[in-house]
Amino acid sequence: MGSLYLNGLSQDDYAALKQTLLSTQQGKCFICEQPLDLQIQESDVDHVEPISLGGRDDDTNFAVTHATCNRSKQASDLRVAGSLPASAGSARSA
Repeated sequence: MGSLYLNGLSQDDYAALKQTLLSTQQGKCFICEQPLDLQIQESDVDHVEPISLGGRDDDTNFAVTHATCNRSKQASDLRVAGSLPASAGSARSA
């Protein structure tokens, strides 16, 4: 299920949300906790608590991740995804 909240944001608002999330996360991927540079690394914004588990679809329930980390977690809850092994290489070595 996609995010109606994210889909409703302009490109500029989406970029600002990513930057705010990254700042809140001290410049690190929510999953692997390695540095994340939005200018040179592909990134995703995802729900921390999935909507299907009662999570909210608003800016209080999002985190920014390396795209590879987010895809490696598959359908896992972001709250526990940090305990999953890193995907083959790129995010942890970034």
